[in-house]
Amino acid sequence: MEFRELEYQLKYRNVQEELSWKWLRIKTTKTWRLRGPWKTSQTTPMMSKVSLSCYSNNVNGLNSPSKRNSLFNKLRKEKYSVIALQETHIDQNHTKYLENIQLGKVFVSADVQKKRGVALYIDCNIKAEEQFKDKEGRVIAARLETEEEKTLVVNIYAPNGPKSKFIKSLKDNINKTEFDHLILFGDFNGVVDKTMDKTFKAKNSKAASSLPKKFVALMDEYDLVDSWREYNPDVKDYTYYSSRHQAWSRIDMIWCSRSVLVKINKIQILTRDLSDHCPLTL
Repeated sequence: MEFRELEYQLKYRNVQEELSWKWLRIKTTKTWRLRGPWKTSQTTPMMSKVSLSCYSNNVNGLNSPSKRNSLFNKLRKEKYSVIALQETHIDQNHTKYLENIQLGKVFVSADVQKKRGVALYIDCNIKAEEQFKDKEGRVIAARLETEEEKTLVVNIYAPNGPKSKFIKSLKDNINKTEFDHLILFGDFNGVVDKTMDKTFKAKNSKAASSLPKKFVALMDEYDLVDSWREYNPDVKDYTYYSSRHQAWSRIDMIWCSRSVLVKINKIQILTRDLSDHCPLTL
C-alpha cells in the first residue's frame, strides 16, 4: 500500500464512533458521503482507481493560429489525460479551431462573441461523455467512465462580478449527474483565503475578491478539497497578476474529491508562458 493511501485511511477512516456527522448523499448508486471524515462503521469510501494527469490554464485567447499551435504542440508532448482551458475566446461558429485529436476528444462551451469560452480535452483512450454546459462559455462538464467508477470533470470560468446565478446553475447541474468522484477545474475569479491567496496590495481590490460563501460551501457539500492548498498548507503562491492593481492572487484552482486526492503525487503551479495566468498540473 502506498504511503499516501495509508495516510488517507488513518486520517479519514479512524473516526470515533461517538462523533455525530451530518449525512449528505451525492447522486451515485455506489457512494454515501459525510460532511467530514469517513465513518467506518457506516460507509466505505471508494478511492479512485483511475490515475489522471491533468492540466488547467486560463489561456487568454486562442484565436491566433500561432499561439494556438504553440500551446497545442506543448500539450501534445506532455500527453495529459485531461486538459481544461478557460477563456479560449473562440466563438460558437469557429469551435473547430479547438479540435485536435492528438490532445483528445474535445468538449466545448462557447459564446456567440469572441469572449469567455471553455474547453475540455479527454484522452481518446478514456470513455467520456458530455454531461452539461452553458451557452455563455463558462461551464463544460464531461463524465469519464470505467467499468467500476464514474468521474465527473467540470471546467469553469466564473464571472468576475456577482456569482449567485452561476453557482446555483453549477450546483443544479452537478446534482443531476451521477458520479463517484468530482474534479472542478478553472478560473474561479476569486480566492478562498484573503491572507494566503493574495498579495498585500490585492487584499482590498475588486480584482481579487474572496469567493462567496455559497461557492466555498461546494467544497463541504461535495467533499472537495483545494488540491494545491492541501499539499501546500503554508505556502503563498499565485496564478494571476493584475497590472491594474499591481497585485498577485491565486484565482486558478483545481478542486477534487478526497477520493481522488489520495492518487495525486504532485500538483504544481507552473511559470506563465503563453498567457497572463499560470497553468496548473496534477
